[in-house]
Amino acid sequence: MLCAEAGLMKLLDHKNVVNCYDSWIDYEAKTINMITEYFPSGNLLQYLRNHTISGHNAIQNWSKQILKGIAYLHSQTPRIVHRDIVCEHIYVNGETGDVKIGGFGFACFLDERLCNQRWVGSRYKSVEFAVGCYNELVDIYSFGTCVLEMVWANKSSVKETMELHRQVRLGGLDFVEIQKVAEDDAEVHQFTQRCLLAFD
Repeated sequence: MLCAEAGLMKLLDHKNVVNCYDSWIDYEAKTINMITEYFPSGNLLQYLRNHTISGHNAIQNWSKQILKGIAYLHSQTPRIVHRDIVCEHIYVNGETGDVKIGGFGFACFLDERLCNQRWVGSRYKSVEFAVGCYNELVDIYSFGTCVLEMVWANKSSVKETMELHRQVRLGGLDFVEIQKVAEDDAEVHQFTQRCLLAFD
């Protein structure tokens, strides 16, 4: 899986995707080594837990950058499905506000054989994963859940955020936690709802 991740990352070149400069297998030490960009601010979840975010300007900025990265992956030939879009796989440069998508261990080229797999990495799985037939829109669903996590990261624990996602999967969108997003920002609420809708 690590070899596949390194090989895929070396093919990618986009300002919102983590660069992998080199990789090699050390057979003697039985390790796979990857040289990537360094992100001293860590991943987005760590950053959100350690910094107070006021308003939604930062979240909107990050969301646009993440979507640009996802659009780049989906525009490749063949299309690339990340399948594990979570805040832990979004890396932050705290000085510039730039974010980049990493964590390509479960990514695959979109083809019927691979996109019939039911087991993949993301804890933010759309209902289509359970059916075992999906397309690149599963990344948009996971992204929508990341937006919820960005909005709630300063207000809730990891356990509470996981419960929020469980409620999305089991109860849909009409429960009080998602409605609270509307109280803060109706535009963010509407956008998140659209991301979390099941696709046909």
